[in-house]
Amino acid sequence: MLDLANRAQVLELLEECELQKNDLTANEFEMFSQLKSKYSAADEGSFDDKICLEVMLRNIGIRKSVNMNKMKPLELLK
Repeated sequence: MLDLANRAQVLELLEECELQKNDLTANEFEMFSQLKSKYSAADEGSFDDKICLEVMLRNIGIRKSVNMNKMKPLELLK
């Protein structure tokens, strides 16, 4: 059965990620692209998709707060 509340939350998170997609790392962008195409079709999705998107958005916030370069994660921006 389709969980409309979960799907709505995932679609909102996809929109947030879309706005910040330039800040995603390569593997995050790949996952984002897969989820975006998955949810553009009439698919039920899963609760894990929501968690994955939340983690990606949290990671963006962390990288920004410590001025971390997404291309060189061990090097801080000056």
